[in-house]
Amino acid sequence: MSPPADSPPVDPADPRTHLPALLARGEVVHWSGGPDPARGRPRLASRLGAALPAGLGVLALALAAALAVLRPAQDVTALAMALFGILFLAYGLARRALLVRAAARSRRRFLAVTDRRVIVLDGAASVAIAPHALRGVMALDAAPAVGDLHVFHRADALDTRAPDATLTFEDLPDASRAAAAIEALARRHGVDIADTDAT
Repeated sequence: MSPPADSPPVDPADPRTHLPALLARGEVVHWSGGPDPARGRPRLASRLGAALPAGLGVLALALAAALAVLRPAQDVTALAMALFGILFLAYGLARRALLVRAAARSRRRFLAVTDRRVIVLDGAASVAIAPHALRGVMALDAAPAVGDLHVFHRADALDTRAPDATLTFEDLPDASRAAAAIEALARRHGVDIADTDAT
């Protein structure tokens, strides 16, 4: 049966389209959502962390050019300034590229809290976190009804000595409700996770 003509086209890159196939028979979704695409941009502090070294690099290159014109050729100060400028500029541009890539990846993520587990979808890939692997959850409100969610879990659910890992969702609508759903999942399975909610 084909979808109605007025329904939006199904995007195979949208992780929500893969969720029904991952659910076990009788598994109930208590909360689901993903980052707000309109807000999925690097934060001001992150942008400054990339722009500042790039700006210093451009300034160092400009000073090197000025020193090359104003000072004799045997002075190595201009060469040193040019090298530092290139390094700072390259670092700033590389950091900016990583931030843009991380923001794009964050927009592809989708979180579902069921009665049995936490499911994280990243495009078509998925990761399931069992309740006994959960270590804590923290919701930080960045704006009304939008916040960041940090899910702390054991990297290997079967190995009790495995180090902890963190999943972060920025600009998640109802981050506090998502944190409450994860805490309720842990309680239902007898897992005492640290209440690190900082909202």
